[in-house]
Order: sequence, then structure tokens, then C-alpha cells
Amino acid sequence: MMRPLEWKKYCKPENWHDATSLLPLMDNAALEIFAEEIQKHGVQQQIVLCEGKVLDGRNRLRACAKRNIELTEKDFVQFHSNKVSASDFVFINNLHRQHLTIDQRTAVAAELVPGFAKAAKERQTEAGKNGIRGGRGNKKPLAQNCAKGLKASTEAALFVGGVSTRYVEVVISLEKKKRGTLKRIKEGKITIQQAQREIDVLHTNGKTLSERFVAPMISVLDAKSGEWQKKKQRWRALGVKDGHNEQVNSNQPNLKKFSDTSVFDPVLAECVYRWFARDGVSVLDPFAGEATKGIVAGFGRSQIYRL
Repeated sequence: MMRPLEWKKYCKPENWHDATSLLPLMDNAALEIFAEEIQKHGVQQQIVLCEGKVLDGRNRLRACAKRNIELTEKDFVQFHSNKVSASDFVFINNLHRQHLTIDQRTAVAAELVPGFAKAAKERQTEAGKNGIRGGRGNKKPLAQNCAKGLKASTEAALFVGGVSTRYVEVVISLEKKKRGTLKRIKEGKITIQQAQREIDVLHTNGKTLSERFVAPMISVLDAKSGEWQKKKQRWRALGVKDGHNEQVNSNQPNLKKFSDTSVFDPVLAECVYRWFARDGVSVLDPFAGEATKGIVAGFGRSQIYRL
């Protein structure tokens, strides 16, 4: 007969291994269902201890305490690494069990990024130390001969599975802006989108665009006004033509004629560059069917101001 064990001490967070914090605890509703299942069928998997602390089984312990289900020595086992770290063990044994949302899994991956970054740095250092090859003075770090390594955020995303690198980096960025955000996402208290809204409000003092800028940020441009038309004539004189057909064929009379289509207004292009571009930046127009935006951009912001 197994002797009784003072197991309830393991229900306290101070007796949980640091690696257990990588995954969130069950919420109260899920824990209630779990406790009922254990009461019906008993503890099906042993609780794993590492260095005197719980490495795997926090929710089982909490569920048993909730229903006063007694545990004995047979319900516990010591962790044997078998070349697997404590952190990896937690993931291997728990990630597939927990019904985490995509946002929660993304937060878990984000929390793993520093560990992957540290491991990558250690590998590079080791490669540099062992990279002396060939004859005298022929030093080639092994890292130069290896395939380019993945980013730490990508490694973390692949390790957790089912999450994107981009969103892992978004969560890291949100955590930098407001401490504790990652933890709340991981625990399912808030989604990534909700966290983003919260932080946007925080950085704008809770004000809407209308409140911040007096009026809504909507521009109504009158292209028929006299000033607009004068500007347009100046751009025509500098090489901007009215239609696609005229633009394409103005200097190439033998080129096959195109049916005339709309052309981007040069004054509108000027407005866009004045509002959003710094002098010297590059302008990419992936749908460039006509040359208007390129011609206007070619003058540069400082020149546009002098027109």
C-alpha cells in the first residue's frame, strides 16, 4: 500500500519549476471539467518533479485539490532528461494537450524568442572558435560555410507550430510598448488585436483622430479649382501628359497606339509626396502603367516645393 504524501505543497506556485511558466494555466471553467474527469477516471498521467519542483502536472494538482482527491507516491515521477531539456519537455508533453487559441500560441512563441536568439549566438561563437582550417593563416569560420540561419522569431514560430513569424514579432513589439501584454495574451485574457487597440489608445491619450486633429482626417480635393488647374499646366509643361496614349507615344511615334485610359493626376501625386515623403526617399509604384508618379517623384520633394 502506497503511503500518503504531503502533495498539496506542490499546488503552490513557489513549488513549480520555472519552465512551467512557459504555458498558461487552465481557466476555472476548464479546470472544473478536468477535475470532474479525474474524479471519474482517476489521475491518468503521473506528475513530473524536477529538482524538487513540479515540471509537469500543475493542472492535475489543482484539479485534485479542488475535489479533495488524494494523491500518493505512485502519482509522482522524477524527471529524467534523456537529452531533452526541461523546457522542451514541458512543450512536448503539454502543448498538444492544451486547447490554446492561435493568439495564445503566438504569445508562447514570442516568449521563446530570447532563448532561440541566445542559442543561435552561442552556436555562432562556437563556430568561430572551431573554425580554423587548412594551412597557416587560413581561418574560415564554420558559420560562413553553413546555410543562413533562421531568425529567432521564425525558429520559435516553427517550434510551437501553426503560428506566423510576423505575428510573433507583433506580440514582441506590443510587449515592449506595454509590459505584461504578452502574459495577458498567453493567458487568453486579451487577443492580439485587442492589445493593439489598447496600446494605440494609450499612445494617443485615448483620443480619436477627430479629437487629436480638430477635424476628421478626410481631405476633399477640388481638381476643378483655378489653383489646381494652374499646377496641372505647370506639370504638363514639364512632361506630364493628359492620357496614357499621349504619354506612351509622345516620343515614340512608331509605337503601336494604345487606347486612351485614365492617368494619375500629377497634382494629386504632388500632394501625396508633400504629405508623406521625405526628400531623397525612393518611390515604388508596383502598378505603374503611366509615368505620372515617376515624373513627379523624379523632381524630388525640395524641387516640388519650389515649383
